[in-house]
Amino acid sequence: MAAKKLLVVDDDSNLLEFLQTKLRSADYEVKTALSGNDAVKMVRDEGYDLCVVDMRLADGNGISVMHEFHSMDPHMPVIILTGFGSVESAVDAMKKGAFSYLTKPLDARELMVQIDKALENRRLNYEVHRLQGL
Repeated sequence: MAAKKLLVVDDDSNLLEFLQTKLRSADYEVKTALSGNDAVKMVRDEGYDLCVVDMRLADGNGISVMHEFHSMDPHMPVIILTGFGSVESAVDAMKKGAFSYLTKPLDARELMVQIDKALENRRLNYEVHRLQGL
């Protein structure tokens, strides 16, 4: 089975490097973007199985970037990261379409659990739609 393609978007290059190394060691194909604009172009050009997006980016916010992603692929799970977490912002992100919401400092194990859950959810949804089409 081919490695799942992940995109991680954050304006912190150190965090991107850490996550890229961690996720590649778990056999994911990982690309990174430092801006929302770059990430949107990458999703448009390449397509991804899942995206991890920081809530606050230098050129916008993670929710608007997530909406751009979902306009191209409505079923792609997006995990939102933030250093400014609150219950209200987590609920808001989930209502707006985020699969999950994690706060920084990031627990890499929890991120891996959420990625695995999101990809399994995507696979199951695909299977349901495939079976309904029969």
